[in-house]
Amino acid sequence: MSAIVRIRRFPWLGAVVLGLVLIGTLLPVYWMVASSFKTSAELSRIPATLWPESLSLEQFTKVFEEGSLVPATIQSITIAIFTTFFVVIFGSAAAYAVTHLRFRWTKSLLSLSLVTQLLPQAATLVPIFILWTKLGLVNTLPGIVLIYVAFQLPVAVWIISGHFSAIPREVLEAANVDGSGTVRTLVRIVMPMASPGIAAVAIWCVIGCWSELLFALVLLSGENKTVPVSLAGLIGEHSTDQGLLLAAATLAALPPLILFFFLQKYFTNGLAGAVKG
Repeated sequence: MSAIVRIRRFPWLGAVVLGLVLIGTLLPVYWMVASSFKTSAELSRIPATLWPESLSLEQFTKVFEEGSLVPATIQSITIAIFTTFFVVIFGSAAAYAVTHLRFRWTKSLLSLSLVTQLLPQAATLVPIFILWTKLGLVNTLPGIVLIYVAFQLPVAVWIISGHFSAIPREVLEAANVDGSGTVRTLVRIVMPMASPGIAAVAIWCVIGCWSELLFALVLLSGENKTVPVSLAGLIGEHSTDQGLLLAAATLAALPPLILFFFLQKYFTNGLAGAVKG
C-alpha cells in the first residue's frame, strides 16, 4: 500500500520504473535486430558497436543458405494452425457446457483443469515420451499437436467461459424456442457473440506453439523440426556463428510479432472479458 501511495505522490516515479522495465525488456531485442544487420567482421569487433556501421544482409543470406529455418517455419505454422483449430473447437464446446448446461461440479471441474497448469511440463516429459513411443506418435504431427492441445485447452476453456457467461440466458432460450439445437446455437449464436475471447485464445495458442521448445526438441526430429528447435540447432558445441543465430532469431520473431500487432486489440479485450466473467 505504501508503494502505491508513493507513486501517487510522485507520478514521475512510476514513469521511471516503467522506463527501466522497458529498457531491460527491449534492449536485448534491439541488440538482436541491430546485430543481424552487421557484417561478420563488425560482430567480432571489440568493443561492440551499438549500431551497424553499414547495413548488411550478409547474416540473412547465411540463414537462407543454411536452409533449416524455412522448413521449420512451415512445420511450426502447420502445427499452430491445427492446434489452434482444435483448441478453439473443443474449448468452445467445453466452455458452453460449463456456463450454460447445468450439471454437478461444474466450477470444481473448471478449477481442477486449471490446477493441471501448475504441473511443470518437464515432469510429464518422460511419461509422455514412453507412452507416445508405444503409440507410434513420436516424430509425428498428430503426436505433437495432441500434446499442445492438452496443455493449452484448460486456459482456453477458462478464457472462453468468461465470455460465454456474459451472454444473456434469454438469448439462448429464444434460440431454443426457434428450434435451434445445442450445436447450432453454439456455432451460430454463442461463438460469434464471444468472438473477442475466441480471438484471444487463437492468438495465445499460436504464440504458445511458436515458442514451445521442450516437447518439440524431444519428440520431433529430422524435417519435422520446429522453429525453436531449428534455432537451438544453430548453437554449436564449441563455437556459434552469432550473426547467423541472431538473424535467424530475428526472422523467427516476425510472424508472431506481426500477428500480435494487428490483433492486439482482440487479445487485450479477450483477456479483459475473461477476467470480468
